[in-house]
Amino acid sequence: MSSLFPVPAVAAAILALTLATACQARNDAMPISHPAPDATPAIGLWEIRPVDAAASGLCRLALREDTRADGHAVVMATCELKAANRAHYWRRTPTGFVLVDAAGATLISFAPETPDAWTGVGADGTEYRMIRAAMF
Repeated sequence: MSSLFPVPAVAAAILALTLATACQARNDAMPISHPAPDATPAIGLWEIRPVDAAASGLCRLALREDTRADGHAVVMATCELKAANRAHYWRRTPTGFVLVDAAGATLISFAPETPDAWTGVGADGTEYRMIRAAMF
């Protein structure tokens, strides 16, 4: 009995069809999740100033990794900024971190700008920039 197609040609066609269907995209693919920014780079020595050049004030502080029940330790060196001088601790947020007072109220919310700079907005809407300090 003769065949119209030789066996190797049929096998190659079946293999090609199998590979083509195996490589098709699936509709039930896993959704892509974007992790929240890590605030760990915020640990260290910092200077906070108002973005508005006409506004004065400087705050030098250390953000520490020391974990407390309400967040992480803040150590003030000097702070002339009303929005920051009451900072009791700092806490990570989905977009960066916040400085918080003893009552738990957010004083300034910060988001990363670069590894050595963060931008922040105070509770009153004032904008701040926090840059890494070499020492104080």
